[in-house]
Amino acid sequence: MTKIPSSINKIFWGLLIVLIDFNIIIDIMPDIIGYFVITSGLGQLQPYSQYFSKAKFFSILLAFFSLTAIIQGPGIPLNQFQPSDFSLFFMLSTTFLGLLHIVLIFFTFKGFIDMAKKDGLVQLSEIAQKRLFIYIIGAFLPKAAVPFVWNVDDTGAFYILSLSVIITVIMEIMILILIRDFRKRYMWVDQ
Repeated sequence: MTKIPSSINKIFWGLLIVLIDFNIIIDIMPDIIGYFVITSGLGQLQPYSQYFSKAKFFSILLAFFSLTAIIQGPGIPLNQFQPSDFSLFFMLSTTFLGLLHIVLIFFTFKGFIDMAKKDGLVQLSEIAQKRLFIYIIGAFLPKAAVPFVWNVDDTGAFYILSLSVIITVIMEIMILILIRDFRKRYMWVDQ
């Protein structure tokens, strides 16, 4: 595998590690590992677009801040949500990490789009531009729902948080599929 597809593959696997959350008393695959894998892939792609440098900065920032997720322990089960100072801190830190993650995806895909345009892959860059727009909107919706959790009863909070999780997972899967499309396309370009 050549440099570009290999680097894109690192970004894919890093995002998959971040998406999958295995908790058996402790987090078996902490997000910090995924963000360092992403950082490695972005570092190799930096010569192809300035956006990869910006994305790399946010990946390093997320690796650092994802340590708070390890320190704060397991998440709040959706069926046992009770507003408290701890749950407020948990929700605010999760929202902050989510916003940083959106910025990471934004700059990463701006880099992919820039690279695809330079390489004459206009159709791929247009598809990526449209999906990035959908991702940004879809990823912000759950973050915008967080304040409503504090103003509804437990059942309403459960439904809002459940819907937020479902939307977030769908958006992340959409991005992973698009990354695989870029990897496949660059395997053909590099040959």
